[in-house]
Amino acid sequence: MRLFLAILPDEPVERALLGSITALKEQGVRANYTRPENLHLTLAFLGETERVEGAMAAMRQAALSSRPFEFELDKMGRFGDLLWVGLKQNEELLRLVKDLQDALLAQGFQIERGKFKAHITVARRAETQGPIRGMILPAGMTVQRLSLMKSERKNGLLCYTEIGSAALR
Repeated sequence: MRLFLAILPDEPVERALLGSITALKEQGVRANYTRPENLHLTLAFLGETERVEGAMAAMRQAALSSRPFEFELDKMGRFGDLLWVGLKQNEELLRLVKDLQDALLAQGFQIERGKFKAHITVARRAETQGPIRGMILPAGMTVQRLSLMKSERKNGLLCYTEIGSAALR
């Protein structure tokens, strides 16, 4: 199964992200927009693996080394045809990601260790005629838990399902 570790948005952050999607649609941006139930902040992508217990162990270990913290939405950006909403610089989040990467490597996972760019994807395969004027509603949340997510296609739709979680200490 295809797995990743993530932070799921709370309701106010989800509403703000949906507001950004609405603003893009009103500008005529054609794209595959992220469905509300799929919005998330990816912390680590594990890819195809059946090693759920190892992923859970790494997630729990990283959660134990972090306390709840705040994050805030910041700006909109793009990677090629992918549109995202970024987060304000956050040292606690960066520390959590490093701890998570260390724990995953100790569990034998092959993960990409590079510069982490905190973002929430709002659209893929975006097509636009001009510059995108991103609208970000002010929103933030207290991160209190991590989620282990499964990614699969159901009836042609990409579906993310939480299969485990760990509370920050």
